[in-house]
Amino acid sequence: MSEKQKNSETFKFATTVAPDKKAMAIQMPGMSEPLVMDAIQLSQVIEHLGAVRVAMEPAIPAVDLQPGTRVSPDPAVRWQVAESPQSGLFQLFLLHPGFGWLSISLGEEALEKIAKFGRMFLRGMPSIH
Repeated sequence: MSEKQKNSETFKFATTVAPDKKAMAIQMPGMSEPLVMDAIQLSQVIEHLGAVRVAMEPAIPAVDLQPGTRVSPDPAVRWQVAESPQSGLFQLFLLHPGFGWLSISLGEEALEKIAKFGRMFLRGMPSIH
């Protein structure tokens, strides 16, 4: 397995991915053996850990994005918009390559803001014919 070391000031662990990319292993301090998981198991762990993080304090601040804020560099491979089951809302779905589909419910004000910035962006682009 190829190894990638993940270090922080307070927590160290190592992850490895099998050559066939069908399994991974994680080794953390205090573990006598690495934990080996396939992609489905890893996705389940990631989903569970995300839910656990939501329940923890301090919460991730719900503030506007500022210049220099760390953002995941992984682009959404796909996106989709659908009407939300909640009246007056729509859902923006983003496919993140590590987390799967993410959903954000947005109201009319958010949709208008997205449309406004989209129009501004398109006006600044050269025409492609």
